Parts: sequence; structure tokens; C-alpha cells
Amino acid sequence: MAKWHQSTGIYHTPPLADLSKQTIANTIEEKRETFANNLLTNLAEVDDIPFDTPTAPSRSITFPDIAIQDIELAILKAGNTAPGADEIPTKILQVAWLQIKEVTLSLFKGCLHLGHHPKCFRLATIVIIPKPNKSDYTNPRSYRPIALLSVLGKGLERLIAKKVSWLALNYQVLANQQLGALPLRSSVDLTTCVTHDIEASLKQGLKTTLLTMDVKGAFDAVLPGRLVNRLREQGWPNNLVRWVQSFAINRSIKIRLDGEIGPETKLECGLPQGSPISPILFMLYIAPLFWMGKPQSRFGYADDIAILATSNSLQTNCDSLKMDMQETLE
Repeated sequence: MAKWHQSTGIYHTPPLADLSKQTIANTIEEKRETFANNLLTNLAEVDDIPFDTPTAPSRSITFPDIAIQDIELAILKAGNTAPGADEIPTKILQVAWLQIKEVTLSLFKGCLHLGHHPKCFRLATIVIIPKPNKSDYTNPRSYRPIALLSVLGKGLERLIAKKVSWLALNYQVLANQQLGALPLRSSVDLTTCVTHDIEASLKQGLKTTLLTMDVKGAFDAVLPGRLVNRLREQGWPNNLVRWVQSFAINRSIKIRLDGEIGPETKLECGLPQGSPISPILFMLYIAPLFWMGKPQSRFGYADDIAILATSNSLQTNCDSLKMDMQETLE
């Protein structure tokens, strides 16, 4: 039996403090609303922009064609993950593959050519997972929402994510020290870079200071219009940009809580945690942060950012980092 199908008992969430309304949620309906208000709403502190905002591409990226081998790798060999709202597991697709592979190839090629992500792939079942080692589980921020998506839809997203990741490296869309969700770059590489730079500075008798920042809300803070504008600036092909726009808008969810699934509701913005393409889209979204100032002094892994300052005095480092932080926040 697949691990996701094995019963591990039902976790009953305690009463929740709704931070947005300053009330206590006791019933399951109130808890669902509390999680939606605090975890699944627009966390960005700026307004979105229109999708047709004029921009000047910095390059022209050519997207390769899709082959049946790409699809088989993205779906059949991706592991037996939990299915989404359609309840179709990977095993069913594997058994039926000879009968459906040509149709699937046509579907995936059509989606990318037209720049459209089918509505059924944009419906997610949200499971609420308690974060480990939290002191207060009445705080909705002590939980993480995970999107269970259609296995077939995730196959398309995984396929596109893999190609986008390679292209982002080949066309140098991302800075050398921005890592996460990329082939040939690991967290070990990042820590090695940071450690090397710090040790090199200390050997020269210099003072070294490291400022670390975390992007609040990360995936939930991504605004669709700004994401599309960013991709156009970076030079991604129009059909891919249209597909990302379709992927990011008009999404809907059903929250599964305490063993029960709630009604379907709409999402305003954000990228689904659980989608294979969300990490690389988020990295492209924040990519300009790593080209600011001195790119060689900026390091990033997913939503974590670090800026290194080196000089003869700690005060000079602090002043420099203050300016870097202000530039980043603006």
C-alpha cells in the first residue's frame, strides 16, 4: 500500500487564534477560515501590476521542444506521491501509459504552445501540516499548507520546471551564488562559497560581517502580474510566459482539516507549495536581488538571502550592510 494511503490517525487541531480578526476559532469551519486568512492570502506589501505592463527583455531565450521521454521521466519516474483532487495516483497512469502516452504528449505540447494550464490542474487539496518544534500550536503560523495537486498536472509542471532550471543556468538569468531548485548547484556549494570568502578575508586581517534575511511568506507573497513582468524582462518566450500566467491565476483550493475536506475557494495570489515549478519560479521572481550592489557578496538559497561585508572596521561593514538592506527592501 502506498505510504500516502496508509492511515496514521487523524490530527485534531487545537483552537486557533485568528491573527487577522483577533478572534478564537473553535469549529472546523472557523479553523479552515483562519488558516485561509493567515496562510493563504496575499502577503506581499506592494500592489500587483497589470499583466501587459511594457518591459524591455534583456535577452531572448529559446525553449526546447517536448519529447515523450521528457514526459515519461516527469510522470512515471517521479515517485508515487499523494494524488490531488482528482484522486488519480501515479500507479494508475503507469498501468495505462501505453494507451494514454500519445494523448498526454499532445496535451502537454498543446498547453505549452497555447500558454494554458488547464483549470483542473489548478485545483489543489490543501493539507495543513504542523511545523516541528513550535511552542504555540494555537498560532496558525505554526503550520505549513501543502498543496496536493493532480499527478498529471504535476508532471507537466515538473517537465517545464526542469527545462526552465537548465535554461536559467545556460542563459545566466540567475546570479552564480543564487542556489536552490537548480541542477549542479547544492547547499554544500553555497556554504563552501561563504566559508571560503570569510576565511580569505580573515587571513588578510579584515573584519567580516554577514547579514541574513528571509523573504516573508515566500511563495505566498508572489504577485502574478509582477512574476509575468519579471519573466518578460528576463527574455523568456511568450508562450512560456503565458503558461506561467495561466498557472498562477484563477487557482482554487479545498482545505483538508481534521479528516474533512471543505468547500472550494479561490486564491488571490501566490505559488502553490507542493508544485514542482514553484521553487524555480520563485527564484526567477527574486533574481534581481542578487544582481544588486556587489553580486559576488550576495548569497541565496531559495527564500534565504545573505550579504557579506568586508572591510577594516565593523562600523564600515554595518554601514555598508545597512545600505545593501535598504536597496534590497526597496
